[in-house]
Amino acid sequence: MFRRIDLPKGLLSHDNWDTALLDQKGFRTVFVDDVETYDEAPAHYLEARKRESRWAKGTLQGWPLIFMTGLTPQTRFLSFYSIYCYLAQPVFFFWVLLGLLSQSFYAGELMSFKTDAFWFGIFVNRTLFLILLFSLTVIFFHKLVLVRNVPDFKKFLFETGLSFLISGGNFLYATWDLLTMPFKKLAWRPMSKDPYEKLKFSDAAKQLIPGTLLGFFGFWYLFEGTPNPQWSFIPLFVSFMFSIPAVYLSAKSI
Repeated sequence: MFRRIDLPKGLLSHDNWDTALLDQKGFRTVFVDDVETYDEAPAHYLEARKRESRWAKGTLQGWPLIFMTGLTPQTRFLSFYSIYCYLAQPVFFFWVLLGLLSQSFYAGELMSFKTDAFWFGIFVNRTLFLILLFSLTVIFFHKLVLVRNVPDFKKFLFETGLSFLISGGNFLYATWDLLTMPFKKLAWRPMSKDPYEKLKFSDAAKQLIPGTLLGFFGFWYLFEGTPNPQWSFIPLFVSFMFSIPAVYLSAKSI
């Protein structure tokens, strides 16, 4: 069946193209929930970041699928939505930075009128805070449904805390990958298949030091550059500050 489609050369991700081109030829793609498959996970966070960067490039390569003729509305929407999810990352990043900047001594007077309400008062700060609280509750506490006893709860807290320390850096590094993508050569770099691959502390420090410095600067900025520290930013900056030891220690074999 796959011989009937002609994939463009140089693709870094083919799943979206497979679906669209098969749809164009009249085939139907469905999700099968009774099939078990096995995949290999990255050995550590830095390897995961490389894979995620490749996936982002491969997904954005699929922008022609949005305008391809002969596709069903569902396939066209999924092609658009996957690209939208990546492009929304830098928008969210700068939106958060502007929100933090608006509370500072340096730019607060220029931007304060923007922080009280959005869309003619439909969304005020209290509403936005409740939306944020709900979102964080879903993200960090959805696994509570699996907790059955005290040991399960301890494992839940450990996994949630450690995963946040590690993955909180995606807020910075995923945005950086997307912004620098036009200046990098597209090349296929397969993921390392060794589950016991060791990570040197120096390698972790070399790649994560920008986030660590940003974390320390952010703490200074919260308490010295703003009249009222925004406590909601503290977990993010803590994640930046401790990302190097967290990534290094989590890469060790158990």
